[in-house]
Amino acid sequence: MSFNPFNFSRRNKTEINTFLRSTFQDDWNYLDALGLNKNELEEVPFEQILNNPDDLVDGVTKVELKLRTRFFDLFEHLIIKHRCEGDISLMFFADVHQSAAILSFYHILKTNLGGGFIKESKFSSFDEANKVEKLAEGKFEKETDEIMHTWLNGNIATTLNYKLNPLRQLLFLVRIRPERFPDCEVRGNGTILNILQHSINEVVSRDEIENEPFYEDAKIKFVDYSFHLDPPELEIFEEMRIRIFDQNKCLDENVQTHVTYYSKYEIETASIIKLCDQIAKLYGSDNYGDSELQPHELDLVDDSDFWAGRSWLFNTAHGILDLNDPEQSMLYGITITANPDEDGLSLHILNYNKMLDFQALLS
Repeated sequence: MSFNPFNFSRRNKTEINTFLRSTFQDDWNYLDALGLNKNELEEVPFEQILNNPDDLVDGVTKVELKLRTRFFDLFEHLIIKHRCEGDISLMFFADVHQSAAILSFYHILKTNLGGGFIKESKFSSFDEANKVEKLAEGKFEKETDEIMHTWLNGNIATTLNYKLNPLRQLLFLVRIRPERFPDCEVRGNGTILNILQHSINEVVSRDEIENEPFYEDAKIKFVDYSFHLDPPELEIFEEMRIRIFDQNKCLDENVQTHVTYYSKYEIETASIIKLCDQIAKLYGSDNYGDSELQPHELDLVDDSDFWAGRSWLFNTAHGILDLNDPEQSMLYGITITANPDEDGLSLHILNYNKMLDFQALLS
C-alpha cells in the first residue's frame, strides 16, 4: 500500500525526534516512548510463528502487531518481534513512493543519531539522494541499489532500509538487546587443550615455515613462529603462529606465549558455528554472556565482514574474569575473531604458558 498521509484510520502522536531521544534513556521502555499499552497490541497465534521458517531460525517466540496506525507521519504498521535471547525488534514499515518524505526522515535520524554506517559491498546510502529518488520511482539497476543505514547506541541498533523486495517498502527497525551478564561460575571442564588435535609443545619442536623477530630498544621483544598443520586443527585451521616473548624457541611457564590458529582459505559458516559450539560446550557463555551465534552475526560471517566474535578471559580461579574488578588478574584467554584485513577467522590462546601450567594442575 502506497504512503498517503490521509489514508490511516489511526495516528500515533509520538514525534520521531522525541522517540529517538528517548532511546538514550536508561531502562528505555519502548511502549512508554510510543504512548502504547500492551492491550492495544494484537498477538499473533504461536502456530502462525511456527509456519514462518525465517522467524523460527531467528529464535522468534512472540509477535505483536499494531496495524493501520500512522507512526511518525510515515509508517503504516508496527510489528514487534520477541526472541528467545530477550531481543526485541520494533519494525515500522510502509510502501513509500515519495523520496522527499524518506530523505526528510533520514535526516532526522542522522541529526539525532549521527552518520551511522552502511555495508557498502551490499547497499547504497541515503546520502545518495538520486538513488532514493530513482528507487521511489521503482527504478534500480542492481541489487546494491537497495539502501540501508544502521546506527548503534549502546544496546540499541537502529536501521533504515529502503527495500527492493518488496519494492519501495521503507522499513524502520529498532532492535533492543538486553544487557547480558556472564556466568561467573568456575569452569570445571578443563581447557581447550582437551579438544585440540595437535600438541602445541610438539609443534614448536618442529622446523617452522617462517619466523619473524620483533625488536624493542635493539633487543628481541618476541618472535613469531609459523607452522603448517596437517590435518587442520579443529578441521578448520591449517596454519598456526606461536608468539614467544623470548629469543629462545621454547615453551616455558615463565615465558609469555600466545598462540593463533588461522586459515588461508575461506571458511564455511557451518564450520564456524560448529567451532563456537565446541568451545561454548567446554567453557559456557563468554565474558559478555554470549554463546551461540545470533542471526546478525551469521550475516557478518557470511559476508566476510569484521566480526568481534567470542571472548573467554579467565581469572586465576578459572572463572570468567570480571573486567571491572581490579583485584582480579587474568590467567589465560580464548578468543575467536574474524578480521578480513588480517588473518580472517582466527582462534587465539592468550597466555598459553599459564593455561599449560593450569592444565598440569588438573592432571
